[in-house]
Amino acid sequence: MYLTFSQRLVQGASLVHKLLQLDPKIGLDLRQTDIRTIIAVIFCLMTLGIDTAPSITSYLAERGSPFDEDTVEFVLAQYEGEDPSQHLWERDYLGAYSPLDELLTEYQLPVSNFD
Repeated sequence: MYLTFSQRLVQGASLVHKLLQLDPKIGLDLRQTDIRTIIAVIFCLMTLGIDTAPSITSYLAERGSPFDEDTVEFVLAQYEGEDPSQHLWERDYLGAYSPLDELLTEYQLPVSNFD
């Protein structure tokens, strides 16, 4: 049995989610990371209420991400849609992103907010 890209990514996001649930201010160092890790972190951030392009970009930049605003917006657009075999999240009319329900259910990731 092979895991799809989405399944592998959500498993990684699940781990990051658990770490951030323990301490929302945890010092993620994203200076030497690859795009797959950033995608997993973005997915996780959405479950934690950091769900707009500016808030996601700001969070990543504060932690040293090598990926700029244009790259983050490209990633957000690339994985936005309704088909869980191809997409990871959707965006509402206000510009807030949220992981696809099917992926949250599969990996039992709760949606919570730090506010």
